[in-house]
Amino acid sequence: MAGKRVWHLVSNRWFSAITAYAIQHAKALQEVGYDNHVTFLQGSPGYEVAKEASIAVSGVRSFGVMGVAELWRFYQAFKADVIIVYGGPETQIARLFRKACVIRFRGADEERYGAFFSWVEGSLAGYIVPAQFRAHTLRSHTKKPIAIIPYGDSLPFHPQKTSRPLVLSLGRLDPIKGHKSLFVWFKGVLDHWPSSEPRPQLKIVGEAKNLSARDLMTYAYELGMAGEDLIFVDQRLPREELFSDVSLGVISSLGSEVICRVGVEFLLSGVPVAVTGVGGLPELIRHPKDGFLYPMESFEGSVKRLVNFFKEDLQAKDERRQRALACYSLAVMAQKSQEFLNQV
Repeated sequence: MAGKRVWHLVSNRWFSAITAYAIQHAKALQEVGYDNHVTFLQGSPGYEVAKEASIAVSGVRSFGVMGVAELWRFYQAFKADVIIVYGGPETQIARLFRKACVIRFRGADEERYGAFFSWVEGSLAGYIVPAQFRAHTLRSHTKKPIAIIPYGDSLPFHPQKTSRPLVLSLGRLDPIKGHKSLFVWFKGVLDHWPSSEPRPQLKIVGEAKNLSARDLMTYAYELGMAGEDLIFVDQRLPREELFSDVSLGVISSLGSEVICRVGVEFLLSGVPVAVTGVGGLPELIRHPKDGFLYPMESFEGSVKRLVNFFKEDLQAKDERRQRALACYSLAVMAQKSQEFLNQV
């Protein structure tokens, strides 16, 4: 199948986890010799990021009725053998391209099943999902082949030793991301923190959506956290700069975690993670030294883990990174994709 042409159709208007997955998927297949092309909405964040990543990309004015003719012309020119759609209107449009094998990526946190699902499924050769729990749900609704292909990436590894434990939360400022419950947990950690150890600090990185940094800072003060316990950081910093001095990454989401991109990035950078039990997050903890579920542990247990992570050496971080590479590298993403494309 490695000589076949693969066309990714992505209608997302914003740079979501699904957009990032599509770009990484195209990059992974490109690296193993596939003739790859990705089509985004013209001028969308995904379109711009794909161009910067040196992926063959085109822009379409619309994924509605007005864009069908434009997409048809490209299909005729590219002669795609495989079309991968990412859950928007492109899923219905792909029914028009009858000579191609159509595969649907399902990465949303909520999926609907019913007559429309059955109608769309009739044109599909199979599904790609990024997590085991999503495959388990989907298998009760379809007999089509399903491939579990986690998000893959490759990040620089430059850990640095710091004078105090640093806990990092990375994600948009939104109630669904659970920042307030994170603050309650972190305040409990501070209250149980041994005086013999350097006091930890919580770093928040994220764009304000339905919460502002001021809202969260006010809540932190109400809990009794001091100003030095909490800092907000410019989210435009490169990942390697953000992660280099982190002792623990925390993903406090209350929902909407299927691709788990940030958790993968933490682990690939050698950073352990504390995660809620939402969606695919628990699947990230494949080894006890990779992190823990929170806030299920006692505060004493969380303190002990954080102290240990703060004191670990470079070898421990590199071993964590190697475990992550075995599951979440671009090479693994390409291998699993290639196996599935050969199957369907």
